[in-house]
Amino acid sequence: MKIHSFFILITSIIWMSTFSAQSQEVSEGEVFKGAGSEVYILVFNQKRHIASNTVLIGCGLTSDSFPMLDEEIVRDIPAGEQLTSGSDCKNALAQAKAGPANDCERLMFHERGLTRYFAEYQKTDAHRWYHLKQPLKRLIDEARIGVETAKKTCTVKPADTKAQKVITDVVFSSRPESPGPEYTPLVDYSNMWNIKNANFTTGIEGTDVWIFVKYENYIPGGSNNPENALVQVDIRDWGSDWKPPKSFGPQWHLFPPRSIGGNIPSGAMTPGSINGCNRMGMALRYWKIKDLEDLTKQQPIINKLFVSVTKNNTPRLPIITGWTGLVDAHKGCGDDLSYNIFLEQSNLNDPKPSYSSIDANTKQELMKKYQPMVYLASDEEWRPSTVDFFIPQMKKIKIGPDQWFTTRQKLSSPSATLPFFKGQDPNEAEVYAFWVNKFYGAEISYFYFYPYNFGKEFDGTVYGNHVGDWEHATVRLTYAKSEGKWNLSPYQIYISAHEDGYTKSWVNVDKHDDTHHPIIFSAKGSHAMYFTKGRYTYNSMLSLTDTTSEGLKYYNQNNLVMFDKDSETYLSDGKDWPSWLNIFRWGNQEKGCIYLKVLGISVTRLACELENGPTGPKFKDMSFTYGKYEQ
Repeated sequence: MKIHSFFILITSIIWMSTFSAQSQEVSEGEVFKGAGSEVYILVFNQKRHIASNTVLIGCGLTSDSFPMLDEEIVRDIPAGEQLTSGSDCKNALAQAKAGPANDCERLMFHERGLTRYFAEYQKTDAHRWYHLKQPLKRLIDEARIGVETAKKTCTVKPADTKAQKVITDVVFSSRPESPGPEYTPLVDYSNMWNIKNANFTTGIEGTDVWIFVKYENYIPGGSNNPENALVQVDIRDWGSDWKPPKSFGPQWHLFPPRSIGGNIPSGAMTPGSINGCNRMGMALRYWKIKDLEDLTKQQPIINKLFVSVTKNNTPRLPIITGWTGLVDAHKGCGDDLSYNIFLEQSNLNDPKPSYSSIDANTKQELMKKYQPMVYLASDEEWRPSTVDFFIPQMKKIKIGPDQWFTTRQKLSSPSATLPFFKGQDPNEAEVYAFWVNKFYGAEISYFYFYPYNFGKEFDGTVYGNHVGDWEHATVRLTYAKSEGKWNLSPYQIYISAHEDGYTKSWVNVDKHDDTHHPIIFSAKGSHAMYFTKGRYTYNSMLSLTDTTSEGLKYYNQNNLVMFDKDSETYLSDGKDWPSWLNIFRWGNQEKGCIYLKVLGISVTRLACELENGPTGPKFKDMSFTYGKYEQ
């Protein structure tokens, strides 16, 4: 999307959102100055990092008016020209809605607004200035592209040329070698991650190689909270032909910068071209653990690396309490970035344990320690079972390249049921747990099996039944020091619910009596998981709801079957895990489906009385899933 049309789209969205907010009471902290001040908003397109600027008037607007923006990007800057009357507010908002009329006006609008914004930002809030310096540089580069476009259709006025110079001076002004006592880095330099052995076999050549230093596992709070720390980073670029490096540092940057919008991490410090497809060399990026995906592909691709936070040539990275440092080299541009390598902290004076140092007994102890306590609904008809109870009632069939389970006894109709669908006493049912190694620690996925999922009634017919039902909960463990020792401790928990799920911080999840076992409620019929009992609408359009209550417990540590995902073995004896894990789908094929038809031709399936059986644990994504995030 071109920046002009993107700008109009965003301003229109903001314009529409303001109407619902103007009558709201302004609470302290939501809008810093209230009515009569200007709010400058930087809007970052998440996929393309395109930024636009618009000016709105603080006419009683609250932060709720800007739900698409990170709160750190919405700032109330003292205005040079106070607008106090309702008509002034209305006119200014109308102008913002309309947007620049053409490239000329767009360019001037950008530069006039950004100049004052940058100047005020630099003067009033040095910490946030460091945080925004690089993203703002990208914005200026975008504006300069606009300059070249505008020159074709209009003449840049002297005043506007001056404005551009002011922006340049602000963005590229040099900083002192030391940030001063008020910016003392909140970093523990007693241990440093030495990466002098980080020489990788090259797999690519060219200029589109980025190096990112990432810090994971952020835990807020504590005396070493790194929220406002500054780190000096010396970045060197070998270029496309691997000649002696050109230095782009040292530079001071806020450590860690906060995210800018959505799940797109911010803080990339990029030398060379701003074009994502032609970056030269190295960059710095920070990711919070909340933003992680399953980045486990390890394909070494580069043979030169030098990143330093010291004033000499020792390649070292800071160790910060609550974070894990990783080096990530990848290539590509735009949405096609591929993550290729992760180098863990291996040379610390007091390194965290490695995968190999966690023995099978420790894994089993942790899996039992944090096993969730699941409550079935009080009137649940379709109870859990062991897979050994289920499998004798099924036969294997092959559909394409995949193996499926289907009932030996043919179902007389899509809504027909068989006696074994009722399951077993929950005390007899098993839970199947999988240990998955992660660079920040580990994840334990607990899988719960039910022979049958009962669907929801709609217009007199029950849709969404399926033979077999796998639900799961995943506990994320991260390394933390306790009494001078590294320990794996629970950080978050994810629970599955239909096609989504819920994630919650471990400290905020209700626990059973011993304080270790999180409490989960299984919904009647669907077995979707929730953190509390009650009624949940998961499809408002069709008014589909789940109900949870405190019925029978589905919890028995004697029936916890534990596997190692990486080695595909039982943790109890190291033997290969069972062949039933190779079954792709655990139930009959779909039947009784209704379709959307156009001119008598079925174009899409809407729903089925009997849905396909679910995929088995091996074929589900065992990486940590976020779903709807709760604190």
